[in-house]
Amino acid sequence: MDVFITHKRFGVLNAYKKPIIAAITIAPLIVVFVGNLQHVYAATPNESVKISAPAENEIAALAEQITQLVKKLEYSDKVAQDFVKMVSDWKDEQGRPVLVAWKQRLNQARKDYKQAKISKDQLAKVEENIAKELSQRIQKEISDDYSMKFWDLADVIKHKQAQCLGYSQLVYILGNAVGLSVQTIDVVEIMGGTLPPETGHIASIVGLTDGRTKMVDLGRLISKPFKLETEFTKVGNYWELKDKKNPLGIHRRIQILDGNGLIAAIYYNRGYPYADLGQYTKAISDYTKAIELNPKYAEAYSNRGAAYAKLGRHTQAISDYTKAIELNPKYAGAYSNRGAAYAKLGQHTQAISDYTKAIELNPKYAGAYSNRGVAYDDLGQHTKAISDYTKAIELNPKYAEAYSSRGAAYTDLGQHTQAISDCTKAIELNPKYAGAYSNRGNAYYGLGQHTQAISDYTKAIELNPKFAEAYSSLGAAYGQLGEYTKALSDFTKAIELNPKFAQAYANRGAAYAFLGKLEEAKKDLLKAVELNPASKAHVKRISDQFKLNLSLD
Repeated sequence: MDVFITHKRFGVLNAYKKPIIAAITIAPLIVVFVGNLQHVYAATPNESVKISAPAENEIAALAEQITQLVKKLEYSDKVAQDFVKMVSDWKDEQGRPVLVAWKQRLNQARKDYKQAKISKDQLAKVEENIAKELSQRIQKEISDDYSMKFWDLADVIKHKQAQCLGYSQLVYILGNAVGLSVQTIDVVEIMGGTLPPETGHIASIVGLTDGRTKMVDLGRLISKPFKLETEFTKVGNYWELKDKKNPLGIHRRIQILDGNGLIAAIYYNRGYPYADLGQYTKAISDYTKAIELNPKYAEAYSNRGAAYAKLGRHTQAISDYTKAIELNPKYAGAYSNRGAAYAKLGQHTQAISDYTKAIELNPKYAGAYSNRGVAYDDLGQHTKAISDYTKAIELNPKYAEAYSSRGAAYTDLGQHTQAISDCTKAIELNPKYAGAYSNRGNAYYGLGQHTQAISDYTKAIELNPKFAEAYSSLGAAYGQLGEYTKALSDFTKAIELNPKFAQAYANRGAAYAFLGKLEEAKKDLLKAVELNPASKAHVKRISDQFKLNLSLD
């Protein structure tokens, strides 16, 4: 009779929405909007150009404006000073500070408009041209950050690189400093469709005097002017594009942010590295600050929920995910994350419902398919689980977690060879994936190949020394080989790592029984039932085998 039980390990369920990044491809059609520009620094023929060499007081006044805008975003005096120094080196063809030249040009145009020398449309054209030139100048001076690390202004200044949040801060600060009306936008659906579920993006819009708007994004998307209310419909907290064909080539679904909204986005990005380092309390603090600044910030609620989930506070996580969904009913990632929290609480039916909703909202959401597979597995519906893992792999052929989880499901069905194949694929894709080694160990265990299983469990522990489940499974394999002292040591380690690990107590009880330490065995077996009443059947088998006469009622 097999009295030792291994532990099945899946990948992580809940996922953070990543910091606001620029991991999108701007469609080629956008090029037509910027290809016919005049020389980037020159006024267009319909502008009344009366620009003089800037006086010292103009330069100082602009520097002070920039300083105040940087500090308004809650950066230090030093960052503001460094920022002013960086942009003061930006000169036009005549060697003048280009920002001052733009400000003079805009002021002159507005003066001419007031004096009826130019029309409102002509003034709007000047604003449009300056917005284009500003965007292109930033792109010239600050390169794209393909590492997605440089969004904080201090880093942007130091490395001369920026992802979309860094770029949008530059547009916001410099655009408003020279006199444009610039706001930032949280982009939920990009031009080509839906963003990947765990990806954030931010861009800018510039309001023109004639009531139209331009969208500016990373120097590549500089749209034709459009009327917001004509092209978009306000739905809840978001503006949604009316025309599905999107001839303007602009983002499809956006939330317009005020000054506090941009600061909230900065705090949101600050929270993510803390979460990535496992410092969840600090992450929660930053996400909470983001929510205080922008109470309609769905992504901040969702990420705070993920941090709560990592701390085991799943009820609070569900509350935050629910708030994120209320704010953004199309938020597939929040549905998937809430499903993971329900799964952690053992509420697998609710979890499946949420994963299914996430898939309805985004049929290409591989993570939701994989997570739903986990929920089906937990309900013992392994065939359905395998179907979902397979779909996740079709959508993302490099999805190591889905391969490993499918391997675990095959093990549950007794298809150990197929399980080994899937787990091996997961390891090829991610050689540091401890869970895949553990799952492959379970498949070898199921085939009675306990030496190979021990090798895989040992590797899993080497990769993750706090992997309690792998220790318990390793002990089970040693137990099958009759090495009960080694097994006892591994079960004890599993319990040290997770004092509420009922299965490890039951396994250790069996090891004690094999070693003739019956009182210790009784104590551990009763503890297993106390921690998990569902383990009663397993404990009874051990009790009957060794005639321990345990009272389990």
